Amino acid sequence: TINWAVSDQDGDDNTSTQTQDGFANWAFSFQTGDGNTSTQIQDGSLNDAIIEQEGNDNNASQGQFGSFNYAETGQYGDDNFSAGLQIGLGNFSSVIQRGDGNFSLTGQAGTGNETIVRQRGDDNVAATGQLGSDHFSLIRQIGNDNNAYTLQIN
Repeated sequence: TINWAVSDQDGDDNTSTQTQDGFANWAFSFQTGDGNTSTQIQDGSLNDAIIEQEGNDNNASQGQFGSFNYAETGQYGDDNFSAGLQIGLGNFSSVIQRGDGNFSLTGQAGTGNETIVRQRGDDNVAATGQLGSDHFSLIRQIGNDNNAYTLQIN
């Protein structure tokens, strides 16, 4: 098995955990600031996971099980939280949060699903779930204290 994992941290009290099983998986974690946590778990083949966090006390986790899945999370600010899970084949997830106190939860199981979350501001909440094949979900929130939820099943 040939897997690649890169963790780069600049600051104090940051934690990065990367666990991979399978073939040709890539995991990247970049953290700048203090008290940030990133967790990446991949089991399968040809999965890619990227976490970038700039600020303090951010928490991001990604889990991918299957093959050809891609997950990226970017958090820029303080006290943000993002967790994502993908199970299956060829799923795509992209979460970008700018501001403070934002929350994102994404889950996909199946084939060819795509989730995009964009939040700019403070204290926004986004949650999306997709089960089946070829679903697309986009949540975009600008401002403060917004909430958005999506669920798609087939």
